[in-house]
Amino acid sequence: MYEPRSRNRSEHDMLVDSANRLERDVSQRERLAIDLSQEAMRQVERALYGALAAPAAVALGLAASVTWATFILERGLEVFEISLDRVRFEEPRRTDSRRFDAEPAVQGRIDEQANQPQVRS
Repeated sequence: MYEPRSRNRSEHDMLVDSANRLERDVSQRERLAIDLSQEAMRQVERALYGALAAPAAVALGLAASVTWATFILERGLEVFEISLDRVRFEEPRRTDSRRFDAEPAVQGRIDEQANQPQVRS
């Protein structure tokens, strides 16, 4: 049977169109696959960075805590040192005033002991 050429051309055009569509679909799927692969790699990188960032964040938090504890301890020792300095400067005045009050009595006893004759056995 003879088919008119126009019909063959139509079928040929349809086949070409179908092949073109198939090729476009394939190239779109290929591009989509490439995009998805790249996105997957970015997500893997983020996960790795996140896995590395978590210990770093913990280490930084620990360092900050240690720094705060050191600051508080240093401040406490500074306050303690200031208190010791106050006591050191106030204590000689107290001791000196007691010593001067007690000195005449002590001096009198020393003089009495010096004037007493020593008895030898």
